[in-house]
Formats: sequence, structure tokens, C-alpha cells
Amino acid sequence: MPTLQQNDVFADRYRLKDLLGTHGISEVWLAEDQQESREMVAVKVYAPQFRLEEQVLNQLREDYVRINELDHPHLLQFHHFDQHQGMPYLVLPYMENGSLAQRLYDKGPLTAYEIALLLKQAGSALHYLHTQQPPVLHQSIKPENILIAEDESYLLADFGISNRTRILLRKATGLDTSLPAAYAAPEFFAAQPVKNAASDIFALGVTLYELCTGEVPWQGNGGLALLQGAEVPYLPGSYDRVLSNIVRVCLDPNWEKRPTAAELEAEATYFLENGKWKTYGRFGIVTANVIEYKRTPWYKYALAGIAALLVLLAAGYFYYTRYYLPGKTGKPAENKVITVLPNKPDEPKESQSTGSTATPPPTEPIAQKRSPETTSTKPPAPPKKEAVTTPATETYKSAVATQKPALTKPAFAKPRTLRAFLAQMVDEKVPIEVREKWKPDMLKLFAPGAAVYYAEGSEAVSRFSAGEFADILLSADSTSTVTIDSTQEDDSGKIKELYVRMMAGD
Repeated sequence: MPTLQQNDVFADRYRLKDLLGTHGISEVWLAEDQQESREMVAVKVYAPQFRLEEQVLNQLREDYVRINELDHPHLLQFHHFDQHQGMPYLVLPYMENGSLAQRLYDKGPLTAYEIALLLKQAGSALHYLHTQQPPVLHQSIKPENILIAEDESYLLADFGISNRTRILLRKATGLDTSLPAAYAAPEFFAAQPVKNAASDIFALGVTLYELCTGEVPWQGNGGLALLQGAEVPYLPGSYDRVLSNIVRVCLDPNWEKRPTAAELEAEATYFLENGKWKTYGRFGIVTANVIEYKRTPWYKYALAGIAALLVLLAAGYFYYTRYYLPGKTGKPAENKVITVLPNKPDEPKESQSTGSTATPPPTEPIAQKRSPETTSTKPPAPPKKEAVTTPATETYKSAVATQKPALTKPAFAKPRTLRAFLAQMVDEKVPIEVREKWKPDMLKLFAPGAAVYYAEGSEAVSRFSAGEFADILLSADSTSTVTIDSTQEDDSGKIKELYVRMMAGD
């Protein structure tokens, strides 16, 4: 039962009209300010059934002096703080649209757009709080403390009360001043409890899950359930898988793996600007692990090109020395250069071809042409020694001249079958830019609206579209192995259902 009564005039100024709610040790009333043109305000009275000591009042006053210095468009600002007969109270603007808790009760789960808008605005407000020096923690994020302004934007309320003040209030009243267990992070229950910015992110994750499903996860046991081995839940299939990943990362048992408020704001901004969630990056994957696209550094391509060039030159040299030096066709040449000298006058010239039965060459030197009219029997003067150019050496020179290796990127054969795509889309040896270009060709193998049922390791099977599955492959580690369990095709031979499992490598 409320201690204060309807139509009471509180602090000789505020006529109490309606009890809006009770929050732990406080009551929130809709009141009429009789000194400000009958303005309707919200009056939050702390511990109305108690009379608090001066130490508690001073500590609470110090908190609100500090809170009053904060200024952000998505933080609910208060009018003033005071105390009346030992009861501290806070005067706030009245939000006629109420809280998200009331909105959830009246209209059910929020749409993807409403969730993205909340994530952007709440993320922006939390980032502002968490980057103060020293950081300011909200410590009470839940649907009841997210109010809806006239323009349908969201405002965080009831923030910034210090741990010291909460302890003093609990000692003075004997009432629990902590965050409800449903929104409490696992680190709250550790042997050495931790409260930090990541704890606010966990409470926001629970709130998002509740606003999407109508109920809190783990039957209201919060982070304590995670410490006892509970799994991080997925959102219903009516929500995009990327949004489900965002919520799941916020609920990660390890607070160091949770995203920052700035990251959440950025993801929501992308959705609001593009009408869809970003399917790559930290949240565009199947698990809550941080996996980014792995782009190969440019110098690795250069080293690979140089290595390929050296191999090409070595192969060319070997081929040349074995088959294209002067000698018998198809066999290794015995001499690199053949020098033809003139025959002595009375000696027949020996054949250059060993073991051949071909007709011996004429006695006239090969390296010198003789006109048919020449009848002199005088042997000609010995010509200068010169190398004989055979057709084989001419062919080789031509080939060498035209085979100038170009420093181009290596070509990668585009996969043609589903199994080939599954193998090469996770292969880090293929540049990410190339694999991204393959994505449309892979999607051509699937029928419109095809479903991919995917499991990673021992995790439960999750349903994805073909496009989402392609993004998973692009984000996967190259040591991962993708196994096809079964496929179902339509009449045209395109895949309408695919069951796969991915196993991470060592």
C-alpha cells in the first residue's frame, strides 16, 4: 500500500493525482504543480514510509548535483531535487506516453524498426554516460526506466545513483535497492562482484530480449542462470538473425566480450539508414564470437607473384636447355654452339649428325654461299667462325621474346558446384574481394526463399537464408570444414533446403 495518498499536497506544492508506480524504495506520482500554472509533473519520493538521516540525504543530494550536470537528448532531465520532512524527492517532466514496459503490455513485442531506434538512442545515451570522467553507470536499465517522449523517441530514466548511495538507502530502509535479478549480469554474482559499463550492456540485452519476446530470459534468473550453465537464447525467427546475434553478444557471460554502447549505436544507425541489418562484421555471423573479414595484405600477393615468376623462369630455362638448343630434335643437344669451318680441298666433309644416314652435305662451306657462275677451283679463304642458327634456336628465341611474364594478380578459378563453393568460400588463400564476387553465383544455385539449416560444432541448428549463409562462409576461419548433411531441390534442380554443419579447425 502506498504511504502517500491521492489528493495529498506534498511539500506544500504538489497535489498528488495518481500513483504511476512503485520502484523498490520509491513511489512515483502524477502530480499537479500548484505554483507553475497547474503543470502536470512526475514526483518521485524516496522511502516515503521512512524518515532518512541527514547522511543519506546529503549523499543523495551529491548524486543529483552531479547528475544535473549531465546533458544528453536521450537522458531524462529532472526539474529539481529537494527533501520534505526527511523524505527526499525528485521532480521530473511527466511522460504521457509512459514507459516501454507499458507499451509492451499494451501492444506486444516491438518491431525491428522500433528496436533499432531504441538501440541507437539508448546506445548513444549510454556511450555518453560511460565516457564521462569518471564513468557514470546507469545500473537500472529495464523497460520501466525507458520512457517514450511525445515525438516517439526514447529517454533513459533513473540513472546515475552511486553504489554508496544505494548501500546507505538499503541500510536505512532494510529494502533491496539493487537491480532486479532478471537484469543482473553474471559478474554481480561472482566471488568478487564487478560493476562496470558492460553490466549496463547486459541489462540492455535482457531488455531487448524482453521487448522482442514479451518475457525475460532464463525465467527471470538473469546472469545467475548463466553461471549455472544456461545457454544464451536466440530471438524468435520473426526477427533478423543479425539482430539476434546483437542481443546474444550483449548477453555474453564474459563481460569483456560484450559490445560497447558505441558499437550498438553504429549497428542501429546502419539499419535506420539502409532498412536492413549489416550482414558482415562482428554481428553478421552465426555465433557471438568476434569474427571480421580477413583480408590478405598486399605484400603477400607481391611475394606470391615473384615466386611464380621465378618458377616460370626456371621452367623455361630447363625446357630450353633440354629441347631447344641446337641438336637433334626432341633430344638433348650435345653442343651449345656449332662452328662450321671450311673443308680441306682434298678431304670430304664429315656429317654433323652423328649416327645419321642422311646424304653428306656438299663440300662447299655452309656458312658461305657460292654463285652458280663461280667455276674457280681455288679454295676460298677461310670465313670467320660463326654460330649456326638452326630453326630450333629461332623458335626458342621467338618464344622467349613473346613470353614476357606480366606482373598480374593470380587468377582463381570460380567454383561451379555447391561443394566447391563451400570449400573455396572459406579459403583465405583466395582474396576476400574475389570470394565476395563469387557470392551472386553461389546464390544462383538456390531457389527463391531457400532455407539453410546450419549448425556450428555442437550448437543447435539455426535457420538462415542463402544470403546469410554466404556471409557466414565469408566470415568463417579458413580451417573450418563445412559438411553437407542433406539437400532438397525443387523441380528446376535448384536447392530449396540445405542442411550443413561447420566444424572449426584446430
